[in-house]
Amino acid sequence: MKKTFKRLHFWLAVPFGLVIALICFSGAMIEFAGEISECAYHDRYEAQVSSQGRLSLPELVQRVEPHLEPGVTITGVSIPNDSTRNYEFNLSAPPRTEWLVDPYTGRVAGPKEHLPFFEVMFKLHRWLLDFPHEGEGIWWGKLIVGVSTLMFLFVLITGLVAFWPRTTRGLRKQLTIHFRRGRQRRWFDLHTIGGAYLFVLLLAMAVTGLTWSFDWYKKGFYKVLGAEAPQRKGGHGGGEHKGGKGHRGRPEHGAKAEAMPEVDENACPDARTYAAWQVAADQLRQKYPTADAVEVNEEGGSVSLGEWGNVRATDHYSFDSTGHHVTEEKLYASAERGQRIRGWIYSVHTGRWGGWPMRILQFFAALFGTSLPLSGYYLWWKRTRKRKARK
Repeated sequence: MKKTFKRLHFWLAVPFGLVIALICFSGAMIEFAGEISECAYHDRYEAQVSSQGRLSLPELVQRVEPHLEPGVTITGVSIPNDSTRNYEFNLSAPPRTEWLVDPYTGRVAGPKEHLPFFEVMFKLHRWLLDFPHEGEGIWWGKLIVGVSTLMFLFVLITGLVAFWPRTTRGLRKQLTIHFRRGRQRRWFDLHTIGGAYLFVLLLAMAVTGLTWSFDWYKKGFYKVLGAEAPQRKGGHGGGEHKGGKGHRGRPEHGAKAEAMPEVDENACPDARTYAAWQVAADQLRQKYPTADAVEVNEEGGSVSLGEWGNVRATDHYSFDSTGHHVTEEKLYASAERGQRIRGWIYSVHTGRWGGWPMRILQFFAALFGTSLPLSGYYLWWKRTRKRKARK
């Protein structure tokens, strides 16, 4: 039985190993993309605090609108609790664009975006740099990533079965890395024992990651958990992460816009709408005084509930035209099972469910996942050389 699993482990790993290494490496690289990019562009996030206080949303909108391209509107605003941070303005086009705006002066500080390196790593992680496209034809990058991740799932399972000792007595000895028995033995122990220690984390990444690759897998995954798969709105589970939006927005007046949609000017928000957003935001801030930020938009308002567990747990509210009265509330506590599972998939895949300690562990686990195919190729090469030398 063990020989069968060893052969399966080998023949599944050899053709897909390099792609698996790229997926793991790029995944590790984007783990802290938001935080590193924010440090690099820190001047865009820091507000110039004034004793006169923050401007109201209607006043801010008046100062931002001259920078907008024709037909582009402000569709939402994220207001941080921290008075030293800039507001985040969502724009109607290009899709998923955010501008950072100083709430004290109305100055457009710049787009909210990642460093170019992280943009490349994200595309490599999801699509092997194959740009997303619509219409007929095979999306090869996404398909190769999905198939490789599926094979990685079987490689992990067959590897653990092949490694596991027949008796529990030998388990302790089997889980000890020997550093003084030569280079090949050291690499063998790191490959097998390291893989066993990080099996659960690597398996969780693969199992959750496949939900973005195959619709049939996603439907089955949700079905096993007793829910219907919710409609995807795009991105890495409805957005790669907060801070992953706005990768292409440019605040300079006169910049060429991408794929500008036709807009009904009569439907554009006016000053009364933005005043209502301000009233709604003030209400949400009173209701959730410890929240990092509140977001108001054309559909109402929302508040993210925490940094641990399901990091996408959010309470949503709808308001009347004045913003004073709540007309509908959709609380996370009463959300559909599928919506909650969707947030958990993202939280587990990225390690955000456990806060910074788990994210750091996830980062090193993904880096180690990069080394597994490489060490496996090395061991295969050494074994092949020995066989040839014997002949």
